[in-house]
Amino acid sequence: MSPVSQSNLTILFDEPFWIGLYERTDGGRYEVCKITFGAEPKDCEVYEFLLKNWHKLKFSPPIRADATIERKVNPKRRQREIHCLSLYLSLKPSAGPPGNGWYRRRCHEQTNRSGL
Repeated sequence: MSPVSQSNLTILFDEPFWIGLYERTDGGRYEVCKITFGAEPKDCEVYEFLLKNWHKLKFSPPIRADATIERKVNPKRRQREIHCLSLYLSLKPSAGPPGNGWYRRRCHEQTNRSGL
């Protein structure tokens, strides 16, 4: 059986810049690369960056893949996230796009009403 290759790109805000953590597992080896974007990148900008700069990425020295630790998510937190996401998806388009903490405030209001 051949080893499974996996990759994961996580975009997050690490003040003062937006960064990407590109993780890859291949042949039982785990490597990670940090990509600094500056301003918040759009999906198409991230895709274009990866296509143009894939060969220039500097990955960390590999470690054994089975030595990696998966982060466990608290079940109550997961339940709240699912509940809030379902509230967001059930809104009508006329409610306007979420922004400036709208999603968090709306979720907090609904959570307090439902007793979660």
